[in-house]
Amino acid sequence: MTKKQIRDLIESKRLPSPSVARELRRESGLSQSDVASLAGVSRQSIWAWESGLAEPRGRNRQRYAEVLTELKALLP
Repeated sequence: MTKKQIRDLIESKRLPSPSVARELRRESGLSQSDVASLAGVSRQSIWAWESGLAEPRGRNRQRYAEVLTELKALLP
């Protein structure tokens, strides 16, 4: 297994499903634009990821996972 395959596998385990990600955002009271700003991506990217039409990759995936992890930690 290559380093890239290992990294991709680890990163894939860090993201919740699109519907759970959307619910985390909503429960946090944030808009798609808010999350996009935190993750350093466009609002359209957040929309596509939450809709399950696309998946974040590379650095975007890592930043998005970090934002979602922080949101989850802040919720009761």
